[in-house]
Amino acid sequence: MSKIFVGRVTVEEMTSANGPWTKTRISFNREDLDKLALHMNEKGYVNLNFNRSKKGNEYCEIDTWQPSQSNHGYQVNPNPVPEAPKTYQNENNEDVPF
Repeated sequence: MSKIFVGRVTVEEMTSANGPWTKTRISFNREDLDKLALHMNEKGYVNLNFNRSKKGNEYCEIDTWQPSQSNHGYQVNPNPVPEAPKTYQNENNEDVPF
């Protein structure tokens, strides 16, 4: 599914007497609000991701991820690779399996 961008994000790094802090402003227009209403989940929430582009600009996108019906949203590897047993060396450089 393609990304759905909404809003306008402005981030300002500021300094006050209490030290540095970040001020983030998010604005939505009517079109953004319509998109948000269309993407509510079954509980009436919309999940948003606030990201920074490679160029350093902040943006907001609607998180459209949905868990799969099986395995409670987790993917199971059909061909798991067995882990090699871990061995450690003691002070005499002897392998100790534990």
